[in-house]
Amino acid sequence: MWKPAENVGEAAVGTYVTAEGISWYLGSYRDHFLVTHSGGDLGFITDLAMLPDKKIGVVWMANCDWIDAGPINGPITYAALDAALGLTPKPITLKRSLVRTLYFTYQQEGIATALSEYRMLKDRHADLYDFSEGQLAEFGKLLLGEGHAKAATEVFRLNAAAYPSSARARREFKDAQAAELK
Repeated sequence: MWKPAENVGEAAVGTYVTAEGISWYLGSYRDHFLVTHSGGDLGFITDLAMLPDKKIGVVWMANCDWIDAGPINGPITYAALDAALGLTPKPITLKRSLVRTLYFTYQQEGIATALSEYRMLKDRHADLYDFSEGQLAEFGKLLLGEGHAKAATEVFRLNAAAYPSSARARREFKDAQAAELK
């Protein structure tokens, strides 16, 4: 179960995870083999990470779903692993996931209201939410994956406007436009 079956690709950019086994994500953390799995649902999130060669395992659970802990693991897990390794953890700054908030609004009231909420949150609560380029990209990909190409195009349009020097944001916008035409 801990042998790589496939690469995880772009989903894990910025993490220490590089492959999937059978139900486990695999990688390396501070030169140690890393085995991990995270999950969550409405109202909670969890993460389990192990460094088998050091006989270290950490798990955390939160009875909230707004923490933006990253696609796989995140600052809470890495701080716990560092503490278990006897290292000083980096300070943790957690912001709410913009994707979850916008997706819920989209499901209830549509894309125009979700994008209006994005602008309001950015103006009033920039300290509480993660407004990085990746958040809108993740939201757009979620919509595309569910077959909502027109809504996704609007999200990618906003991301390209918010990050005009990003080749990734421009490419994703063009790709979404092409998907919408199909």
